[in-house]
Amino acid sequence: MIKNIIILVVCVLFLSGYAFAEKPPWAGKGKPTAEQKQAHKIDKKIKDKIDKHRLMGRRIGFVDVHLLASAKIANLPIWTADNRLKAAAKNLSLNYS
Repeated sequence: MIKNIIILVVCVLFLSGYAFAEKPPWAGKGKPTAEQKQAHKIDKKIKDKIDKHRLMGRRIGFVDVHLLASAKIANLPIWTADNRLKAAAKNLSLNYS
């Protein structure tokens, strides 16, 4: 019984060293900056637009979605040779005709 307790105490002391170790360099530095928060808000808005306008599964990239969102906000048409982007723009009434 005492042998089991000693083994348990030694294991706990050995493993607790990892809990008190310093953070690795790739770990976070605390709270995000205002710039990081703003970038996260913009990406969240874009993801919401993807969901709202059902752009998933159209095989267009994240950059294309940003382009569509920017064009929608500015109410500007998109002129492109990319058929998938053209179809998405037409769906949002942003195609150049």
